[in-house]
Amino acid sequence: MNNIDKIAKLIATLDNDGLNQIIPIFKLHRKILAHATKMDLRVGMKVSWGAMAHGTIDKINRTKCVCTRNDGQKWTVPITMMRVQ
Repeated sequence: MNNIDKIAKLIATLDNDGLNQIIPIFKLHRKILAHATKMDLRVGMKVSWGAMAHGTIDKINRTKCVCTRNDGQKWTVPITMMRVQ
């Protein structure tokens, strides 16, 4: 049994109040991960997001990056979705 299965079983035992208490923990951890990812990003880096989108970072904002896909389209991509190539 992996960690995800263990967490899922523990969440299944929580009542509504318990779920309301755990949501801020998830949000904080996601924010920490996004910040760590943001610190590794630089303008001009090649990145991918979604299933098959690839491009280059043009601008880094607080929570999203403006990227140009390989076909020239501009996309605003959440930092949490980005992967450095």
